[in-house]
Amino acid sequence: MSISRLSQPNTFAFSNDRLLFTYSSTEIAQPGFRFVVVVTVGSQSMTSYIQPNPSNHLIFDASTYVRDLVVVDEFDSNLVPIVSAIYTAPIKFRCSNKAAGKVVVSVQEYYNNALQGTANTYTMYLAPGHGQIYEGQNANRATYIASNGTGVGWLTSRSQAVYTMGDGVTTPSVRVDMSPTTEGWMVRAYGTAVGVGSHQIRYRIYNGASVVATHTVDLNTTNGAAFASGSAVPSTGNFLLYIPVGPAHINGLFGTNMATTTWTHMRISNMYSGVALEDILVVNEDDSCKHEDVWVLFWNRVGGLDALKFNARRQEERSFEHKNIVRPIGRYGSTSGLYYSTERTTEAYAATGRITHTLLKHGITPQESALFGELAASKMVWAKIGGRWRPMYTESTNAPIVVGTSSKIQTAEISLIEAQELRC
Repeated sequence: MSISRLSQPNTFAFSNDRLLFTYSSTEIAQPGFRFVVVVTVGSQSMTSYIQPNPSNHLIFDASTYVRDLVVVDEFDSNLVPIVSAIYTAPIKFRCSNKAAGKVVVSVQEYYNNALQGTANTYTMYLAPGHGQIYEGQNANRATYIASNGTGVGWLTSRSQAVYTMGDGVTTPSVRVDMSPTTEGWMVRAYGTAVGVGSHQIRYRIYNGASVVATHTVDLNTTNGAAFASGSAVPSTGNFLLYIPVGPAHINGLFGTNMATTTWTHMRISNMYSGVALEDILVVNEDDSCKHEDVWVLFWNRVGGLDALKFNARRQEERSFEHKNIVRPIGRYGSTSGLYYSTERTTEAYAATGRITHTLLKHGITPQESALFGELAASKMVWAKIGGRWRPMYTESTNAPIVVGTSSKIQTAEISLIEAQELRC
């Protein structure tokens, strides 16, 4: 008896990729032969008995088992919403609740009314993202793992480029422009299976070419991770970390007040053995617009968080729905049918309301244009309005597809509905 795995997905993939496996067996001719497939995510296991296909092979897509288990989640492992978490020493990071999964696929032969032989097992690590058909059957997601400095290293859809900031750094970075009061997060995978073994995050704050402050943090349980970065990913998964990258977080994390410190930019780096692998470049942005800037945070298609700033006038609309009943007027149980001129024949017994925000962004760039499409399709969206993060969902969008440079200033528009009804 012998079972062979002929093809499998990459070790790190997205939960809604096409996770195709192919198996063969030398015992196909045995009576009642079946392939027994067991897919385990954390404490949940799903078992299927599958007949060979006409070519005497087993081909199945594991995403049908796991895509509803490894999903976007707004809570960390302590069931605190990400946007509500307080980042102070020693808790500098937050780990995911169910937004990442360690998945074990086991396939064994079954015939003569019993399991036979030894199961063939394969372990993979999934982030809650999705690919597209044009990327091919087994798209390589290794670029999102911090390992050797050749990839993005962060679960962001923003592209990398070399930004000359006068600090001598010439490696590609992912750039985000933020004011000193902006909050923001990025997500990265960690653990021996999805990144280098021992890892740190380094915050280095610059004023031009000069280093203002450097803060280096180990990825371990003391600092908020679910397990040490040099350890194997446990069966519970939890290998995604929410890394605060907004300047507003830095004061609580390290005591460096970004609102009063003179700084031009900050590099937040994946570190291994003292070497910076991949950077998030946060550039100090002028925040003197007369309108309230609205930051919109959303889960992107690669299993992490991205954000866009809307810099034009915001419009707010409130709408209400009523459920009515019709009542007769008059008092027919009394000695007369007395009624008053102010009585109503229609009365509302239930009412609910919702708030819709229309946001505009002037001067959208090609990179932001691509992010806008992911925002429109995202299942988890927040917007910071009036000083607080509000859960949202997308109603409609109107954005140009910007390719290359143009002298024309393009404007994008999105309508978001608050995901909390107004009580009436």
